[in-house]
Amino acid sequence: MIKLSTKKEVEKQIKKQKNLIRIYINRQINLSNELISSITIFTEDIFNDFVKYLAHIKKNLELFDNLNNILDELKNARNKTIRGEIINKYNELYTPSILKMLNTKLQVAEFIRKNQTEESAILNDEKSAIKANNENLQENTLIISEISNKVVLPYTIEELNEFLEEKPDYEDFNTVINEEFTIPLKHYKYTAISRFKEGMELALNRSGLSYLKALSLSLELLVNYNLHPAIITACKNIDELDIYLSCLEDDELDEFNLFNIKFEMLPQVSKNKAVAQNS
Repeated sequence: MIKLSTKKEVEKQIKKQKNLIRIYINRQINLSNELISSITIFTEDIFNDFVKYLAHIKKNLELFDNLNNILDELKNARNKTIRGEIINKYNELYTPSILKMLNTKLQVAEFIRKNQTEESAILNDEKSAIKANNENLQENTLIISEISNKVVLPYTIEELNEFLEEKPDYEDFNTVINEEFTIPLKHYKYTAISRFKEGMELALNRSGLSYLKALSLSLELLVNYNLHPAIITACKNIDELDIYLSCLEDDELDEFNLFNIKFEMLPQVSKNKAVAQNS
């Protein structure tokens, strides 16, 4: 809350409020991280609540972002009457924003407590071994394989050589690919959640977006059911993902040439054959 006073006193209050808002924003980010890392098994109900609480956190971040904007507006106001109007606007929004944040924290804490009953083994599985010979390397190709239950991310020969030079324990290209470019397919078992997590990783760590922008993007990716999450992992930055999404939306995936995408699917057994086998 801010009280109307001299410009100098108001500036002191603005600084204090900005520090508080920064603390509240960090708490919401930490709450989001706790929520994301706490879930290991998804049912439909858990998934729906997960998305709901992420939306609440996103809304809270937007509320605090708005409060920051009002403080900037107040700092630049020269007229005392205008400062008073801005202060009233800030105070009217401040308390409801804090209450929503506290309510979200309680709801998420209860949600985590109820669902944190099983340990996750999904992301701790060892990476699958690659059996292909060095001469069968598929450079600059994303391989999504149901047959071998693995995803192989795009690589170049130059990258493989760099890893061999940097890590003497790696014996050959196959070892590098297995250790550095291979992910078990079960890592993407919950595809919607995987799209969200891979989107956050891409936006925050490989593209340097703000947490709010990363969260907004990842929520959009979460419901993009035509997008395999491994494609997000394969993209080096947001620009590459944007190009793929544009090709996907226009049904022109043959125009996407940043890397090749290869799906290795298990053969489908026809119904007639299945009936004959069971007879």
